[in-house]
Amino acid sequence: MQYWSVLAAILAVAAMLRNGRMAWTAGLLLANWGINTWIAHVSGTQFNWAAMGLVDYFTAALILCVPLTRWQIMVACLYAYELVAHAAYAWVGPSPRSDYYYWYALSYGAWAQAWVVAGWGGHDIARSVWNRIGADRRARIASALHFGVGADQGGPR
Repeated sequence: MQYWSVLAAILAVAAMLRNGRMAWTAGLLLANWGINTWIAHVSGTQFNWAAMGLVDYFTAALILCVPLTRWQIMVACLYAYELVAHAAYAWVGPSPRSDYYYWYALSYGAWAQAWVVAGWGGHDIARSVWNRIGADRRARIASALHFGVGADQGGPR
């Protein structure tokens, strides 16, 4: 599965949920991926740490410039992790070993960001479904989960 296709799907879910913050964050992640891919293509190297670090920094700043949710803070923390990876690569210098670790650090960080936003979407869908269930039904479900009985039995065993 391609990273950009996952982000595009998340962006579509955010649009369907009418969640502007999630759409903003997913759109920024998609734009970040596109810009960094373009940088790698134009520069001829996948290890242009200065330009990619600058793009990551500005993407994190744009995510943080709107009223925050815990999901956006998690994505921004993952950007901080990626900025540390950029700095570590710059400090160590290019070599086959550091190239390998740098590339995988960025790849895992990017996938973690995508899954955080996907989890955000799943959470919003579950909350929407939960809110559509009537209050009495929610109480029976909560009681069943707490006491370990079926929702139709009405109480502890």
